[in-house]
Amino acid sequence: VDCVITDHHTMFDAPSPDALAMVNPKRIDSAYPYEDLTGAGLAYKLMQALYADMGREEPRHLLELVALGTVGDVGALKGENRYFVSEGLRLMNADTSFAGLRALIEVAGLDDGRELDTASLSFQIIPRLNAAGRVADPVVSLDLLTASDPRRARGLAETLDGYNRERRMLTDEGVEQARAQIRLQMRRYGWSGAPPGVIMVGAEGWRPGILGLIASRLVDAYGKPAIAVSIDSKTSRASARSVAGFDIVSAIEARSDLLIHFGGHSQAAGFGLRNENLRELANHFAAVSDAAFSDGAEASVALDMRAAPSFVESDLFAFTREMTPYGAGCPPPSFASAAPLTVAESRAVGAGKHLKMTLREREGAVWDAIAFRMGARAHEARAGAEIEIAYRMETNRWNGLETMQLVAEDFRAV
Repeated sequence: VDCVITDHHTMFDAPSPDALAMVNPKRIDSAYPYEDLTGAGLAYKLMQALYADMGREEPRHLLELVALGTVGDVGALKGENRYFVSEGLRLMNADTSFAGLRALIEVAGLDDGRELDTASLSFQIIPRLNAAGRVADPVVSLDLLTASDPRRARGLAETLDGYNRERRMLTDEGVEQARAQIRLQMRRYGWSGAPPGVIMVGAEGWRPGILGLIASRLVDAYGKPAIAVSIDSKTSRASARSVAGFDIVSAIEARSDLLIHFGGHSQAAGFGLRNENLRELANHFAAVSDAAFSDGAEASVALDMRAAPSFVESDLFAFTREMTPYGAGCPPPSFASAAPLTVAESRAVGAGKHLKMTLREREGAVWDAIAFRMGARAHEARAGAEIEIAYRMETNRWNGLETMQLVAEDFRAV
């Protein structure tokens, strides 16, 4: 049958596939003015063209799925991607037409009157949809999104919720194993602070579906590109995630002679290779690191301005809400406390993974703050300590009550 391929990944010199058409805005001969479409957005554009050719009106409710796919693939929220996500969220909040999505919203506890936003999709909806492909059969997610019977949709949503709990457990185990490997490497080579360049870790038994999650968590923790490898008996499979300014897929393509297959884009990629090539590839990434990170710079937090939380709440917060949606390429505004805040109370929460704090301004205003994945730093924020904090401000909904909360991106004692 005639085959049309849609793809949004970086294209390299290779034989053209045997297909009726290869649709990719990153083709060298592409004249399309926007090249950052995700897979979901590209599929929708193809369908849009087919509907126009047939003189039919496009089914705009499908933009809900495009929004899910765009946020899930960490597409830059600029240009058409921004429109897709804005319109998709508007349709979801107006009352989604998908029984499966409605059921997933309920199972995730998001049916309490709040508006869905990119954070709701990123941290509640999409992880559950992705969990089936990571630990079981992705057809479950397809069945959910195409379900029309509410009772069947609810059952599928609960199944995905169970898969997501398993996915979290496997990811946490993998990240701890990876961090143990990094600590060993740092002692062996006398590194301090953070690994000097591209991080490469691996283990037997890591499920391929969680490799990207492990790599992403390492990028967040160390501020350096990371590669997580699942090692089998003869071959290995890897996922890579990067930081702004470092093109990971080009670094991989430079030693494609060692690989069975590879693909991706500048910030996320994957590849497979024979085990006997692992050491040589690791040496290649070490060499790349020496060139790209030779200045030894540590990860930093990009800030928009210094401002006390009370000033942000009174003068800026409503304005920042008008600039949504936020996401990749369009992050929410980040602030730094204009003066040190005093820690009134702090404790590790979420099985010790996160840090919950109560902070007081010098003028007396008191704020709840959450520092995700910083539970191990509780000793730096003991009661009575003064800290500077880089933060975002958000509304937190709990037991029907809505309060303002600081989300710490980093902090330091003063």
